[in-house]
Formats: sequence, structure tokens, C-alpha cells
Amino acid sequence: MGVINRGKKAGALFLVFLFFLSLLVPSSALARSCSPMDMNFFGWATGKIVVDPHRGKTYGLFELNKNWYEAKAFAESLGGQLVTVTSKQEQDQINYLLSFGKRDYYWIGASDELVEGQWRWVTGEPFVYTNWAPGEPNNYGGENYMAVVRTNGLWNDLFGRRNELQISPITFGVLVEWDFSYNPCLPVPTIYDRTTGHYYALYDRGSIWSDAKRFAESQGGHLATITSFREQNILKFLLATGNRTFYWLGGTDEVVEGEWRWITGEPWTYSNWAQNHPNNYGGQDYLKVINYGREIGRWVDSYGAWIGNPESHGFIVEWK
Repeated sequence: MGVINRGKKAGALFLVFLFFLSLLVPSSALARSCSPMDMNFFGWATGKIVVDPHRGKTYGLFELNKNWYEAKAFAESLGGQLVTVTSKQEQDQINYLLSFGKRDYYWIGASDELVEGQWRWVTGEPFVYTNWAPGEPNNYGGENYMAVVRTNGLWNDLFGRRNELQISPITFGVLVEWDFSYNPCLPVPTIYDRTTGHYYALYDRGSIWSDAKRFAESQGGHLATITSFREQNILKFLLATGNRTFYWLGGTDEVVEGEWRWITGEPWTYSNWAQNHPNNYGGQDYLKVINYGREIGRWVDSYGAWIGNPESHGFIVEWK
């Protein structure tokens, strides 16, 4: 059975110190020292990852020949979105990432499919900054979807559907953006969410639920509580960095069967259960998240002292 050595709060403070230290380094320097890094998402999508801690964002470049709609769905499946470029500084970050690309164009998150000539970001952000190539957008033949040129980062409007791409010799990739900072420089995979001020870290240490809970608290945090779709996206990104089959979270119904509660006392208003869960099979009272197969990111109820292989269970820690 994997037993966790109890750490000290200094460990958590050290992680926080390192994260804030990274903010003092120019984002371009951080990108070059700790990224881009190759990151495999769930065994089927590998991309180059670049971090911009000053804007609290993470970017990924994927060499996948998809149309615009497929690219948008792909980005969302990773808990992110197609990149939106709203400033010169962000364009510079994208240009740096493009320097590692191999495709002709990369899809980003803008379209004028609703009203011709009125370009909009998929996030609803104001469409103020632009970086169009000369003569673009030209709506040639009804082009409604935005891509960037790999060699110079300039924007172009293009067709975005599969049947249109099949007759094109041009190759496409995908640029994905996450609205949080992933720091590959730290001892354990860690994310900082500027919106909430919370940190999240993935520990690949075999553990039972109670040991994981004690370790998290000894570090000044708690097992992660996933109370929103935003936090679920953070969780899904972290899972891509992990090697365990399951990861413990801070939920339980041990007090009253069927009444699931977060260990922090936060309202239980959001959930992401796997099919047929929770089922309380044999008295399963503790929450974990799946990190394999088609249900990666889904939640299941489980025994706290897993009778199978505790080494298959890591855990996620959250700090406020």
C-alpha cells in the first residue's frame, strides 16, 4: 500500500513562491526556459505548449489537419478554446509558438459566419486588435473562418468545412488557448487561475483517500473541490500530465449516504459523474476522477482504501 510521507506547509509555500517568481521573468524568457514543451493529451493528441503567466494563459499548437468546426470541437474537448488574439503582445506569443509549427495555416477562434464582414471571437471578446494579411479578409468564395499563416502570423479568412479542405493542397493545424497558467518549471504539475486566485497541483503518488487528504492539508491546502465547469477544465488539463489511472478529489458522502459534500463545505452544485455513478456499490463513499479511456475527467464513487492497487491512485491538491 502506498503511504504518503506527510509534508510541511513550507512545501506549498515554496510552490507559490516559485509561481510568483516566474511572474518577475519576462513571458518570452519563461517560454524559452520552461517551454515549449511537448505534452500528450490522453494518448491521442500531442502538442507544443507555451505559457504566458503575465496574462494568465497557456497556449498549445497541434499538427492536426482539421476543418474549423472540428478544430473548435477539439479545443473544447481539451478544456480550452480556439486561440483569440486580442493584443500585439498576444500576437507575439502566438508568433513564437508558430515558429515550432509545420503546417501552412493554423485555425484560431474567429468567424464572420453570422454576419458577413462582422468578425467575432468565439469568446465574445471585443474584436479590436487585428493582424490581417494585405488584402484580407476578402471573403473569396464565401470564406468565413480565420486562420493564421505559420511563416508570419498574419491572418487570413478561409473556408472552414471538410469538403472544402479535401480539394485544397494547404495543410492545417490548430491553436488552442486555456485561460489559466500551467507552470512546467515547478516540481509537480501546477496551474494558477488568476480569476479565482487558486492553485491546483497533481501528485503522482500512490495513495488511499484519507492519506491523500492528510497530505493536502499538511501542505496548507485540501483535496481539490471541483465546483464549476471552469474548474473541471483545469482538472482535465492537469490529468493530461498524470500517469495514474485515478486521482482523488475532495468529495464524500460518508456522513449521509447519497448526500455528496465537498470537504471545504462549499455548495455541491456542479457535478461531472460518469455513466451509472455514483452507485454506492459495496459502500463507496469517496470521490475520484477517471484518467483513462473515453471517460477521462468523469467522476466516480469509490472505496477510500482502494482494495485493488493503491498505486493506481494519485490526487489533486488545491490552494486558495
